[in-house]
Amino acid sequence: MDLGKIIGLIVFISVLIVQFAIINNFNGLFQTTLNQINSTILILFTSQPKIGLVISNNQLILTFNNTLNFPITLLNVTGDYTYLSKPVTINPNEVKNISVVVTNLEMFQRAIHDNSYNLTIVMKMFNTTFSQSEMI
Repeated sequence: MDLGKIIGLIVFISVLIVQFAIINNFNGLFQTTLNQINSTILILFTSQPKIGLVISNNQLILTFNNTLNFPITLLNVTGDYTYLSKPVTINPNEVKNISVVVTNLEMFQRAIHDNSYNLTIVMKMFNTTFSQSEMI
């Protein structure tokens, strides 16, 4: 073998070793970054918004206590007999009563009495939409 081929082979093997080291380091770095993001998300949600329910005159009133440090937009509150007439924004550290329309109060109360009513709350935080369903 001449000197050019030997140098080319050494450079080729060196590049492979460097690429392998970079890929392994990148995977470790990527996993560390994901762990940091998950930790940050857990820290953000250590105090969760608190929601209370009151039924009054064909309306379901949600008392929404935003204990977080950023606004939350309540996009919809749905179920078989309920809906939110318009989106509502709850500012940081604010308590707000939100009226949810009940379309059939008798069936709504019966479903709640039987613990079979599924209420879905759709909210938006940081341009991300979340949905939470609860049996009440």
